[in-house]
Parts: sequence; structure tokens; C-alpha cells
Amino acid sequence: MKKKRKRGNKKGIEILLAAILVISVSTVIIASSSVPTAESKIAIEAVATTVSVDPASQTVQPGDTFDVVVRVDDVTFMGADQGTLLFDPTAMQATGVVEGDFLKSAGATIPYTNIDNTAGTVEFSYALMTGGAGADGSGTLATIHFDTDLSAEGTFPLGLTGVVLSDGNGGPITVDEEFNGTVTIRRPPALVNVTPKVQTVSAGSGFQVNITVENVTFMGADQGTLLFDPTAMQATGVVEGDFLKSAGPTIGAGLEKIDNANGFVTFFYSLMTHGVGVSGDGTLATIYFDTDASAAGVFNLNLTDVQLADGTGTGIPVETYNGTANLISFSINITSPENSTYASACVRLNYTVEPAGTVLDWTGYSLDGGANETIIGNTTVRGLSACGYNIVVYANDTNGNMAASNTVFFTTHPGDISGDGVVNIFDLQRLAWAFNTKPGDPDWNEEADLNCDNKVNVFDLQILGWNFGNDYTVIC
Repeated sequence: MKKKRKRGNKKGIEILLAAILVISVSTVIIASSSVPTAESKIAIEAVATTVSVDPASQTVQPGDTFDVVVRVDDVTFMGADQGTLLFDPTAMQATGVVEGDFLKSAGATIPYTNIDNTAGTVEFSYALMTGGAGADGSGTLATIHFDTDLSAEGTFPLGLTGVVLSDGNGGPITVDEEFNGTVTIRRPPALVNVTPKVQTVSAGSGFQVNITVENVTFMGADQGTLLFDPTAMQATGVVEGDFLKSAGPTIGAGLEKIDNANGFVTFFYSLMTHGVGVSGDGTLATIYFDTDASAAGVFNLNLTDVQLADGTGTGIPVETYNGTANLISFSINITSPENSTYASACVRLNYTVEPAGTVLDWTGYSLDGGANETIIGNTTVRGLSACGYNIVVYANDTNGNMAASNTVFFTTHPGDISGDGVVNIFDLQRLAWAFNTKPGDPDWNEEADLNCDNKVNVFDLQILGWNFGNDYTVIC
């Protein structure tokens, strides 16, 4: 019985081993069938080969130059390429074709290019000179240069056609996709301004504004209307600027319209020759005004109905910027003396008048509220004794307006150069240091110029001597 069990066990083991072998072989067969071959691996990893215009889109201005690149991506063993780029010859002209570096990276090439600016085509073809050679990967096939027309405006296609790729053995390479491009030719807006943007004018005086343009390209005509307040000012004339005329004869001068009842000035000018224009910055028109002597405040000078056209009659986009005129009677500001203490027996009286250019009929000053002293321009107030003063400048302009300046409070301590309130040896020392100097000299000290004559000499020493020992903390 034991022997029979042993024989049965041996036979069962044999059967089990045979089953395992069958399973193992089946597993190997299945596993081996799932392992990718070299060919299947290439098929799994293959990606689309594309030819494209790069950049896909770009924006330039009329008259600009630009480039486009024709590139290939994800190609294997490429030995030759050819294609044609289509463009709109009414908007641009091709000026050159340069072979890219991609194919040349595999060896010397034979190039062929042809530009037809009438039909709007650029043909290119490049081939490696050595059979069995090819380039792999991605790169530039050709770069094409363009000039744009000054009058062109819009978005224009850049299309590929007739694209063929060949491998290093002369066989075809499938181009899976082609991607075209566009170029947008667009003018930036020209800026039309009232210049100066802000100005201050003495009421009753005349002033002018320029209507200027900036950043314009190929302008052949312009027009606009300037609005103003007729209760504050009246337009007296319009003169065409030199900008448009720099490109040739114009029409429109003398046909401007001034309406002082409704407050507007209209101008329009055009070059007389078709296809001609100016570019850059310049003056379109100058408008002259007289102001009412009783007017005061800030008044708007606004542009409306501004239109620009290029040399072919196409509109140019515009942004406008208005201006203001601040009408004031006029003002006076004392700049010297200041609210301070002076060591001299005099002070320099300097003042400014706003707006600049105001014509004064009379000017004077009053010291401590006393009678007006007539002056002509800046002056020196002399003969001052010690202690405090106040001063005001008054003036009349030629329009009959009167103005008073700010009031300045100042103090004189004749001889007190050191500013300690006492005239003593310290002041004498400072005068000695500046002796025989004038403004601009290294040792010049205006405080030592006690008689305000722009020199430090014996006359200043004499004034210091007269006041030596004075204690202004007591006197004043």
C-alpha cells in the first residue's frame, strides 16, 4: 500500500510539472507578443510633421519692414524642402529670402528662390548636395523680408502652398499639417493737440495756440474745429502751419472760417498731389486771439471734428487733446526782500509779474503804507534806519487793470553782519574778510555789502563804523 502511494505521488508531480511548463511557455509567448518591436516603437512615438508661418500673426505700421519665418517641426531624415508663400502685393513687397539653418546643419545645400511682387509669391527650394544625408528635428527653412506700403491698412494673409519635403534618399515625407499666418498693418493713432495745453494770459492781452499733430504717417490732408468761449475771447486770425506744406503745395489757406458769435474756428488743408504725404510731428494751424479785459477764469479750448487723411484719401485714426487759457488780471510777487532781517541800510526790491509778457503802464511801491514811489523794474530801497518795515508793490497794466503784490515784512539791523543783534568786533571781522570783493568772488558776502552797491569797500566800513556798538535787541 505504501509503494502504491509513492507511485501515485510521482505521477501527480509529473502532471503538475507538465502543467507549469505549458503555462510558462504560454506566458512567454504572450509576453513576447506584447513587447514592441523597433518598428512598432517608432510608430508609437511618431508625431506629426508640420510646416508653418512664424509668427502666426504680427502687427506692424504702414511703411514698416517685417520678417516671417517658414519653419518645419518634428521631421526625420529631411534632405530637401520646397514651398511658396503667398502674400498681398498691394499691401507689401517681398525684398529678400534667406535660407534657414536647419537643412544646412546636415551639409552643404543647393538653393533656389524666386520673388514675384506682381503676383505676390515667394518660391523657395533647398536640397542637400549629398545623397543619404538628412536633418532631424525642427528649425527654420527660410526667412522672408517684406516692406509694407505707406497706404496699406488691414489684416493680410500669408499662406503656404506647394510645400514638399523629401528624405535623404529622395523619398517623400508626409507633411501632416500646414499652418498659415497673417500680418496686420495698422497705424497707431495720430495725436492732435492744442499747444500749449495750458497757458496763463493777462486779461485784455492777445495770445495764440498751435494745433499740432504727433506720430502721424503719410498724412495728405487735415481738418478740424477749435471751440472757444466768445464772451472771454475773440479769434483774430488763422495761419496754416508748415508741416503739411513741407511735402508740397496745399489748398485751404484763406478758406478758414472764424465765427466769433458762436465761438469756433474751422480749418482744412490738403496737399494738391495724390499719393504724397508727410510723416512725423508738426503744426497744422496757428490761431490768434484777443481777450476781453474784464474776463477772468479758466476757459476751454476744445477740438472737434478733427479728421486726417493719408496721401491716398484713407482716414487716419486720431486722438485729440484739448487745452485751456487761464485769463487773469495779472499778478505781482515780491521775491526780494524776504520776511527776514538784513544787515544793510537798504534792501534790493525784486518782483515778478504773471503772466509773463504782461505790459505794465505804471509800477510803484509803498513802504509802511506810505505814499507810492514810482519805479521802473527792480530797484533798491535805500536810506533805511533800524527796525521793522513792510513793503507792497502796485502796478497798472495797459488794459487798465490794477494789481497789488504780497506784503513782505522785513527788519534792518545796519552793520550787524553776524546776525547776533549787536554791531561789534565780530561784524568788523566779517567785513574785513569780504573787503574789496564783488558778487562771484570767492570771499563775497552779500551781508557785508551794507549799502547794496554790489561791492564791499570803504563805504560799507563807514556804515559799520556809524552803527558800531548798537544793540538792536534794545533799540528795536
